[in-house]
Amino acid sequence: MFSKRSGAKPVMGFSALTEREIEILRLIGTGHATLQIASRLCRSIKTIEAHRASIRAKLGLESTFELVRYAMWWINE
Repeated sequence: MFSKRSGAKPVMGFSALTEREIEILRLIGTGHATLQIASRLCRSIKTIEAHRASIRAKLGLESTFELVRYAMWWINE
């Protein structure tokens, strides 16, 4: 379902995610917004946004929508 698209940049994949990024991905997949994640993890919104960008890059996702969709799919797997 979620694989590298032709013409996309090389993707590092799920195994490249850090423990913190996996934790954030899990929170995204369970419906938490950036502000909620920041509050829960005692981090700034900018830090969470940086993690989200890193997750998207590592997974080859182009948008926030794709990130949320992937996170929800991953949670249900």
